[in-house]
Amino acid sequence: MIVRLTGADMATINRNTGLTPRLFHVDAKVFIFFMVWFFHWRMWTFVLFVVVTLFFWALERRDITIAAFFRWIKWVLAGTVRELHLREGEWR
Repeated sequence: MIVRLTGADMATINRNTGLTPRLFHVDAKVFIFFMVWFFHWRMWTFVLFVVVTLFFWALERRDITIAAFFRWIKWVLAGTVRELHLREGEWR
């Protein structure tokens, strides 16, 4: 059986490629920490799993991606004032 995709179906396929992978309504990156806890059954790995799950849940509730979060951290650490390059034309 040959299935032909129409333009609307192709648009749906392309739209879904940019979505965050999810497992059980949680970001799929949490699954890595679940596997760490599953294979190393200790209290500290369970706490790590719960903290990471809550962290990703909080980011998702605010519609922030991991890349945007790290850009925000960089902005907080670097500040808004940038160093003035006196001889900027020489190195560009």
